[in-house]
Amino acid sequence: MAISRFSGSWKTRDDVMDNITPNNVVQPNVSVPAGEWKPAAWLPIVWTGEASKDSFVISSGKVVSFDRDGRIVPAGYAAKCADAAATTTTLITYTSSDVSAGVIDITTGSALAAAGTVSLAELATALLGRGLVAESEVDDGDWTAGNIFDPAEADDCKLVCAAFFSAPVGVCAYDVYVWAGDSAESLNNINYQKQHLIQFFTDMQMQVPHASLAQASTADLAGLTPWVVGSGDGEVFPDGADAGEELFVNEAALGSLDRYADLAPIQNVVAVALEQNPVAVNTERTPLESTGSALTRERSSYNKLSQAGDWHLDAEVGILFLYSADGTSAPASQTVDYFHYDSSESSAERQVCAVGELRAGDYVTYDAYSNFVKLDVTAATLPSAICGRVLAVVSQPKGLLDRVRTAWDGSSFSSSDKMPGTATAGYTDLITLSPENVSGTSGVADQVVLINVKMS
Repeated sequence: MAISRFSGSWKTRDDVMDNITPNNVVQPNVSVPAGEWKPAAWLPIVWTGEASKDSFVISSGKVVSFDRDGRIVPAGYAAKCADAAATTTTLITYTSSDVSAGVIDITTGSALAAAGTVSLAELATALLGRGLVAESEVDDGDWTAGNIFDPAEADDCKLVCAAFFSAPVGVCAYDVYVWAGDSAESLNNINYQKQHLIQFFTDMQMQVPHASLAQASTADLAGLTPWVVGSGDGEVFPDGADAGEELFVNEAALGSLDRYADLAPIQNVVAVALEQNPVAVNTERTPLESTGSALTRERSSYNKLSQAGDWHLDAEVGILFLYSADGTSAPASQTVDYFHYDSSESSAERQVCAVGELRAGDYVTYDAYSNFVKLDVTAATLPSAICGRVLAVVSQPKGLLDRVRTAWDGSSFSSSDKMPGTATAGYTDLITLSPENVSGTSGVADQVVLINVKMS
């Protein structure tokens, strides 16, 4: 029987002019989102470059959000609004530099006419008045007085402001210039616009300086409460934070601690368990200072204290060792000032940093200055509040950088002139060009925090 080898069915292609499903993928990797984003035109100037005289409104690495216009703003504004104590709390400050730069007044939508401030109530009222937020976006039952917005109520104003700012969306990719204008007709300087669109990251690993922006002072060293094992001020190790005050530890008590097992029976030392812990190490940016001669010569080990004024700091546990001729008494009529990490909010707008007692594995969020702070995650924590996790806290200098000979190491040169190496005692410029603390000096001692940033 003959076999037909061509008995299959045939189909003629007739879809040449048919429609297909349009491409709906912008990019598969969103660590650097594709889009056309601009900074908000109402952002006040944070700093101006000394050489270029260019002004900037957001720093590289700062946590950023969207405002209602879909423009990039520091996420800290949302935190400032949420933390405002009263309707009169100042949220935005405009200066004469903002007027000269053509910054837009957020309350009017027009170019600033004069320097001034914007309070919580003024911001909320302006957002409603300009149609940037609608009262219908807030449930009637959430208003303080019921059904209506009351500008005299701080909680009502916070609800409006919360609707204006989005949750954090990423970290700023670079320093952002003050907005020059939306069109040729509106440019502040018609021939000068260094930056148009900007970018942010949603998934990256960062390194930021660990700022110790708080300073504390001890009471008179000779009048501190003695530490006793089992006293409740640290059952087995002196803990000033647990006691709520500095504690005096004599030589005998020090010798009983496993951490200092190599302390010889007679070393002429006593110690102070500092209340604020962990403590920043002694650097020119975070100095330990006494009102007398107790801190005259810093030593590399507690076993090397040999004369009055010698001292050593075990910063990890907040134990300050002092020389004592008899091993039982501390210098009288003297106090000690020191910097520490026990802070929940920064005060640095220009350079990004991390604050607080951070350890590997901690979750981080953002504060009012768009810097990273520790987040205690609970069942009620929203995913949008989590900006990432700490991977490591690294102490500098490392890799013998302090022995690499570099130029401009004289005391007459500013921090910006010194190249990392001997000029900076081996510290990276993330540290030496760090934000300022309460005393006007740089608030970073010797630590850099590695953070895995992930925002959805």
